[in-house]
Amino acid sequence: MDARLLLFTSKRQEQLLHIALILEVFAVILLADARIPLIADISGHFESLSFKENYATIFGEPNILEDRGNVQLKLDEHSGSGFISQDNYYYGFFSASIKLPANYAAGVVIAFYTSNGDAFPQNHDELDFEFLGNIPGREWNMQTNIYGNGSVARGREERFNFWFDPTADFHDFSILWNPKHIVFMVDNIPIREMLNIDGISGDYPSKPMALYATIWDGSGWATDGGKYPVNYEHAPFVATFTNFKLQGCVSNPEETLQDHCESSEFNNPDKSSDLLSLSAEQKAALEWVRTNYMYYSYCDDKGRYPVSLPECSQTTEISHSVNGQKIRKSHSRRSKRSSKESSSSSKESSSTKIKERGRSLISESFSSADESIKFVLPPALRLPLYTRRGNASGN
Repeated sequence: MDARLLLFTSKRQEQLLHIALILEVFAVILLADARIPLIADISGHFESLSFKENYATIFGEPNILEDRGNVQLKLDEHSGSGFISQDNYYYGFFSASIKLPANYAAGVVIAFYTSNGDAFPQNHDELDFEFLGNIPGREWNMQTNIYGNGSVARGREERFNFWFDPTADFHDFSILWNPKHIVFMVDNIPIREMLNIDGISGDYPSKPMALYATIWDGSGWATDGGKYPVNYEHAPFVATFTNFKLQGCVSNPEETLQDHCESSEFNNPDKSSDLLSLSAEQKAALEWVRTNYMYYSYCDDKGRYPVSLPECSQTTEISHSVNGQKIRKSHSRRSKRSSKESSSSSKESSSTKIKERGRSLISESFSSADESIKFVLPPALRLPLYTRRGNASGN
């Protein structure tokens, strides 16, 4: 083949690849970010609190730095660190804005959770956000869990990919707990709801809890089942917390009766009905997260639970609008994937699926593109996008 023809073909292929990469960027932006639901700010019910007046150190005091409302928890080769609320609460709202460590963070675990394990070591309650670090090029993952009355043998883990970079800026992580339901929220978007149905019985958390935040070494399990341990050459690992919101009925966990809490806003529909159930918009957002970003649910793990736990079969009828489109369907609290699909899907992030769809559109649209076309990436897009990331598997 003539050398000039080979050069011409090579340049054309390079130009088409350039076009494809640019359109892939736009495909990711349009198909992912534009779909993020807009939800009313439920945290607006509650005021931000002073860290010094409402929290105390539980370990690693040298690794805790408080500066103008921001609190840094550090993990280094000597210690992790953590803090606890000064009071226990019988039902409540627990929230903070959190920014996770960037770069290499394999084996690092950051936990934001409620618990009464100190008062009830044999039958404690617990509501967990756990953030699991990773190696560069692979994203952090988020795990939630619920324990009631010491039900540690029946772990209720669910794991999610993020739809944003949790290391680039602060994002709100919130837990709402009352007699009707438990809701985990990220930037006000519900990602998980457990209703207090009859079949759950003692597994529903029902004793006063304190709020904890910790950073620690989870080398044995956190990243790829322990394949990637913490590498302290990259220490210190720093998680930053701010915008603390904490409200509930202050209680002594050792008291059997909590009658003084019966009239609180977390237990009284006449005071705050929007805290006792999800709105149509919140249910739509919940569906969006669980369809697109949840990659493991205990409800789908038949190897672990051949007989599903009671809440896994709960459904509600939803009639709502998503991005202007009316939807009516039976919504299960379970993931839509089978256990087999859940296992394999942990090897492919939602952004990867979007990119594959973008590539398909590109291949269909540019089979006859003119080799003379030249594109220059706009300045605003000359940045690495979090959605152009590596494999998210392993956590």
